[in-house]
Amino acid sequence: MRTSKTFKILFWQNTAKTNSHYVPIYARITVNGKRAEISIGNSYPVALWNAKISRTLGRTLEIKGTISVNKL
Repeated sequence: MRTSKTFKILFWQNTAKTNSHYVPIYARITVNGKRAEISIGNSYPVALWNAKISRTLGRTLEIKGTISVNKL
């Protein structure tokens, strides 16, 4: 008998925890149908997040500045 194993990571904004215009980014990790959600410790402006592809929009200095500010 052959078994299949699955692994997937999904990044998403948790809009329930909105702080001003910034929303924290979470990662949902799924292994064989079991899920776990963790915060990655960064927040991005709602306008700069593309939910369809689960990424920030572009590689502008504004996004790079957001990343460095959130790491402090």
